[in-house]
Amino acid sequence: MLHIYFTATADEKINAIVGLPGSTHADLTLQRNGVRYARMGAMGAKNVGKDCNHFDVRNTKFESYGLADPATPDPGPGNRLRPWWETWTMIGCGQIIDVPIDFVPDATGTTIIQPSGAIKR
Repeated sequence: MLHIYFTATADEKINAIVGLPGSTHADLTLQRNGVRYARMGAMGAKNVGKDCNHFDVRNTKFESYGLADPATPDPGPGNRLRPWWETWTMIGCGQIIDVPIDFVPDATGTTIIQPSGAIKR
């Protein structure tokens, strides 16, 4: 799945922006910021060579509302500050790494957390 976002400018031009592949619920800003955390998680995974420092996002997968670790229940669809977690699959240096990413919205924005637990396939 590929996400393409369109914007129109005052001079009637249309711009297209390609988002990350997969089922992420993150908007473009969170996607851009989340990549940094996913790369750090991939580089910190067990058995990843210390010289491997470039990973790209291969896929994103929305997992669930609430958080897995620490277990945080879903506050429900009526709550506008509903946390969620995803798995971002990173590829680099001939390796594929699944990295968990938590998104925790609050009154001032959304905190992105990369909990430990990146798994090399």
